[in-house]
Amino acid sequence: MKIEVDGIMIKTSTAYNQFLEYLAQKVSPADILAFQAPKEQQERLHILTEKNKADTLTPDENAELDEILAFNRLMTLLKTRAYVALKQKIMSRISNKVRSEIRKRANERCEYCQLPEIFSFQPFQVDHILSIKHGGSDKKSNLAWTCANCNNAKGSDLGSYDTETGDLVPFYNPRAQEWHSHFEIDASTIIGKTPEGRVTVLILKMNEIEYVEIRHILIESNLWE
Repeated sequence: MKIEVDGIMIKTSTAYNQFLEYLAQKVSPADILAFQAPKEQQERLHILTEKNKADTLTPDENAELDEILAFNRLMTLLKTRAYVALKQKIMSRISNKVRSEIRKRANERCEYCQLPEIFSFQPFQVDHILSIKHGGSDKKSNLAWTCANCNNAKGSDLGSYDTETGDLVPFYNPRAQEWHSHFEIDASTIIGKTPEGRVTVLILKMNEIEYVEIRHILIESNLWE
């Protein structure tokens, strides 16, 4: 059996068969997100990658590497679909009344990057500050109003390593902390003032070029505040 991914034909492999068996169990989106490549495949990928860097792959090994990478791309697509399905399921748990209250409490702005909702092409979303995956609840004290960019970049993560201190720190919590105590805007760029602020800016990708440009236009037009 073969499938085509990005123009590459993939023959049936051990990893592929394992995943087909996994899908046959009618797994949930959460299960798909948790699925990882078997340890032996991870080790084999490492070996082939090192040989590829050294330009010592045989034709058969090169084909094997293409197969594994194509399968990885297929898995990434599947995990993306599963993530969207899971987010939609979670969002449906939040009533329209609660969503309206969360939105009003946030003054119709993203509680992470501060983008005014009116200028967003995609509708804003309710974020679980402590994700459901990690035991978070649907209580309003655990919910934040966010733009799609920040919410998707944050995912179910809880924090990251601060580039200055090297410490593992949690993300900024809009329910427990003041935005201006952790962030400031300089030339349309959001600067993290604390470890929590810095990891939040980094992982939520707040200073991607397009976001800085949008922020610049809004600030110059006096539409940010």
